[in-house]
Amino acid sequence: MILTNYAIKFRTAVFVFIAVLVGMGIVSYKTLPREGSPDITIPQVFVNVVYPGTAPEDMENLIAIPIEKRLNELGNVKTISAMASDSVVLFSVEYLAGVDVDTAIQRVKDKIDLARPDLPGDLDEPVVE
Repeated sequence: MILTNYAIKFRTAVFVFIAVLVGMGIVSYKTLPREGSPDITIPQVFVNVVYPGTAPEDMENLIAIPIEKRLNELGNVKTISAMASDSVVLFSVEYLAGVDVDTAIQRVKDKIDLARPDLPGDLDEPVVE
């Protein structure tokens, strides 16, 4: 009750205090360091495998499954997805935050090399990026 009596009795002082508090908040907001477009890197590797003239079902059985088995051996992976279409299989390997992308690309290439004996011999070289 004493605080409310004081606020009513010295209302000008209360208004000045609130104005100073709001002014300090505005100044703090304007001087707060921030970055307009921060550099965010999602550790993700894409693999594109082309085998001309092959149906999507064959792409899945001949290419997607053997490569996916090897990619599942990778560590620090969040998700692996594969999409087989006419003559093309696309893989997406998303890593956990903090993984070096260049190292991840090399590890994916190594796993694809290990899967090569299980793939068709006339298959084009997979593109890893």
